[in-house]
Amino acid sequence: MKNKRKGKEIASDPSDEDDDHDASHSSDDEESESDENSTVNVDFEFFDPKPEDYHGVKLLLQNYLDDCEWDIAGFVNLILGQTRVGTIVKAGGDDPIGLITALNIRRYKELPSIQAIRDFLVKRAKNSPELSKLQALWQSDKNVGLLVSQRLMNVPLELCPPLHDAIFDEIAWATEDESSAELRESFKFQQYLIQTRVYKEKVPKKQPVNEDGNFIFIKPEDELFFQLSSWHFTFPVQAETMLAHQTKGLQLLGLVMAVSAKQIKAFRSKLKGLVC
Repeated sequence: MKNKRKGKEIASDPSDEDDDHDASHSSDDEESESDENSTVNVDFEFFDPKPEDYHGVKLLLQNYLDDCEWDIAGFVNLILGQTRVGTIVKAGGDDPIGLITALNIRRYKELPSIQAIRDFLVKRAKNSPELSKLQALWQSDKNVGLLVSQRLMNVPLELCPPLHDAIFDEIAWATEDESSAELRESFKFQQYLIQTRVYKEKVPKKQPVNEDGNFIFIKPEDELFFQLSSWHFTFPVQAETMLAHQTKGLQLLGLVMAVSAKQIKAFRSKLKGLVC
């Protein structure tokens, strides 16, 4: 298996940072402007999941099931225990600032954390015409990957393509390199289930509601998954992720999507074009 640890530097040249003589004679206004224009070099690195990432990963996933109480500890340990498929993003070797993984629903369906996710989604889909599709997917004998991607809002968008290249490359490698035929087979995903969040403009009560229109995607990849999805549904969530003044007139929604594995090649190509 290839070593998937990677690094990426987001940087630009500081403004006159090493010209001490000029800096000493500049005005306060010029110094302030220089500070605003300068950029700090930051290395973003991809790591295999490790037990010491527990608290950071748990923090990233704290609102994964909105404000529900569930076995988040078991879910975090499941993610960290799958070291060959999954990536933790760090900046300068500090706490995790992002993660991505894909978990086989059928393989782990008896675990309390996976059962909690199923129950959460089924409850939110109870009034959706897609409920039967969600239930069928969860009960399917096929390999369905729960694609989990969480990261802080200040993580550069430039990391999206390499981060998704990492997970889908690892999935492909796992189908060849895992130690047993059962494990290799478990990564031959036919569909992916994605649970994420979007914003939508609030519609006055007297106006008709377009359930599928005018989404504001928080993560650029989610817009592509949405375009390529075979079905989806939304539901209102309680936990807010942005300041109230930033979301005035917007409603935060959970978005659940099913995406065929056959669409991943197109997704990767579109993501590079969207971000790069």
